[in-house]
Amino acid sequence: MTLSKRERIIRFLELDDEPDKCPIFTFGFETSGWGMQQYYNSEEYKKILIKPEEIDFGPERFRTRIAWLITQMNFWNADLVMSDPFKKYQRNIYPMPEGYPDAEKHNWNCISGRIMSVGISPRTGRAHEWYVDGFFKTKEKLHEVWDEYGKPIDRLTEGELSPKLWKEYVDGLSPYVYPMANLSLAMSEYLCEGHTHGYAMYLMRKDPKHIHYVMNEYTKANVETIKRLADAGVEIVMFLDDLGYKGRGIFSPKNFKEFVLPYYTRLYQAARKRGMFMVQHSCGYLHDYLPLMADAGLNCIQAVQPTAENDLAYLVDSLGDKLSFMDCLDDTRVLEFGTPKDVEEDVKKYIRIAGPTGNFCPGPTNTVLDPPWENVLALIAALEKHRSYPLTV
Repeated sequence: MTLSKRERIIRFLELDDEPDKCPIFTFGFETSGWGMQQYYNSEEYKKILIKPEEIDFGPERFRTRIAWLITQMNFWNADLVMSDPFKKYQRNIYPMPEGYPDAEKHNWNCISGRIMSVGISPRTGRAHEWYVDGFFKTKEKLHEVWDEYGKPIDRLTEGELSPKLWKEYVDGLSPYVYPMANLSLAMSEYLCEGHTHGYAMYLMRKDPKHIHYVMNEYTKANVETIKRLADAGVEIVMFLDDLGYKGRGIFSPKNFKEFVLPYYTRLYQAARKRGMFMVQHSCGYLHDYLPLMADAGLNCIQAVQPTAENDLAYLVDSLGDKLSFMDCLDDTRVLEFGTPKDVEEDVKKYIRIAGPTGNFCPGPTNTVLDPPWENVLALIAALEKHRSYPLTV
């Protein structure tokens, strides 16, 4: 039995039968990292390079991106990719106001309130950015910004997402990889980073009504996006929203149940109602949250990070009849600092744990940063060697 990439992914998500192979999903290389630099300089890249002029589908403005995406997904032998051709939101990134320290090196987002620092990697010379602060340090500031720029749902682009464009995009990618669309608003992450974590937690104690207001506005925009994506024919949506630190969650179980879970439930059920699968990425420790998320309707969790003290064996044993598991390979310790043999053993270990369920998709938990090139090649070779059913690890 040989399945198409779409068939392999759908069977993996449906939980009722094993596919021909464990599917592969990856975010690929971090664009500013040394791994990406090695990739561009490699013989492997030269052999699989797809150029923009070879792409004859999707929006013209998007074809350089499509060529870049196909080339990298070919390199990873990926079955699934997070990518869609739709412009779902108006531009939301703005320069910092005058007077902010090093204003020219920062930007801010009018939906999330995130303030990001923009810099250059000293190792690769490539631009990268990282979160440093929140713009919504008072409730009044959030209302002021949203009154001026619009609430999240007001920032959605006008017009329908085209079924014709989605079909053309899926058909064009089908020889290479199957796409899932992205929900653009990381709701709890935006809440905490826009207000700053400390102030958000303070408001949960002192003004829960404000927290519910913000989460509801983010949820309305995401649910509307789900509706539009479903109308366009999208089968799988991915939602990125980090929930944990190492060894513990960002929210207490009480606060998660009160301020996060009800809004997640609305997202999950909006997707299920329309026959769509929901895949959620979350970095960090997840044990306190995953049972609740599975019961609320989540289909698949991506990034079960071993370095955050998640126990995949326990989670598979307790939730394997409710959830698919995607990506749990140790990309920050083993891939970065191990040997090629260590990398292969890591792949075998996690396929041995979760592969027998039939609902396991192995891969790095996040974007790949700065590993030795021989470890990257060892990872790809190990996945290809060990992911076929019947499993032999």
